[in-house]
Amino acid sequence: MRVSQALAVLLTSAVVHGAVYADKSVADEAAVRYGELALSPSELGYIFHKAPTNIQKQVMVDGEARLELFATTLASKRMMANLMAMTPETDGDLYYRFQFALIAAAREFDQERFQKQLDIPDLEPLAKERYRVSMRDIALVPESRLASHILLMCRDECDKEAVKEDLAAIRQRILEGEDFSELAEELSEDPMSAQNGGTLKTEIQRDNARIDESFREAVFTLSEVGELSDIVETQFGFHLIRLDNITPEYIRPFSEVETALKAEIERRYRADAYKNYLLSLGPQSQLEINYDAVDAILGPLPEESADVAPEAPVDTPAGVPTLN
Repeated sequence: MRVSQALAVLLTSAVVHGAVYADKSVADEAAVRYGELALSPSELGYIFHKAPTNIQKQVMVDGEARLELFATTLASKRMMANLMAMTPETDGDLYYRFQFALIAAAREFDQERFQKQLDIPDLEPLAKERYRVSMRDIALVPESRLASHILLMCRDECDKEAVKEDLAAIRQRILEGEDFSELAEELSEDPMSAQNGGTLKTEIQRDNARIDESFREAVFTLSEVGELSDIVETQFGFHLIRLDNITPEYIRPFSEVETALKAEIERRYRADAYKNYLLSLGPQSQLEINYDAVDAILGPLPEESADVAPEAPVDTPAGVPTLN
């Protein structure tokens, strides 16, 4: 693969990042120069260390690859300079699309810069209060049940009544004292559970949508461990279900949810802080508005909205984090 192809995405990112934009202040210390275009040592170092390992190895030993890297980077600088020289008069819509693309990219880097400098307060008190107030929403582990079953499959055009009669006979044998697990191993058509005496490996929760709804409802209708269900029909066929164990619902202690809870609070804190920071960058005093120019573009406001004074001061949000 050619160096220019492998570095295309990296150089595009670097252009926006500012690493390959022409800068006269570094021209006198240029590592590479071509006319008015220059590549400073810091720029070259940035590109080299961000390049894939195979490209790094190539430009370290191959003179042609090294020259190709220089040429591609300087070409990117020329391209950026050409774009920055665009004007609305000569380039129209393309000029504005480029400017707003720069703003969008700038916001991404601004947010990264902001988050790196943002001081995060001690979140433990907030986490504990959130846990205290909303522990059932945050830390509740619902009741779960373990069950065994005997399945006689019935799909497509099977004789449902005949299958139900067979399963009813099995149920009667269990009620008369035969062992459920032995009958499951012998007669159940669910091979995975049959080899374990009909026992399902996973405990069932009432809202577990991965398990057939009719099966779930039957399991949670049973009230005592060891109780046997009536015949239950699902998409797979007909079942006899035995309730084997009930694990009551419980609240996980704060220590088990602390890390996740703090992470969620921090995520929201960071998002709110950056939002307020952006608001703080807006106008903090009266705006000067050329109503004729604005109305010519946006149209005049309806009369009921005209009483609102757009030039009123914009309040600075309280407690907005600021950056130096």
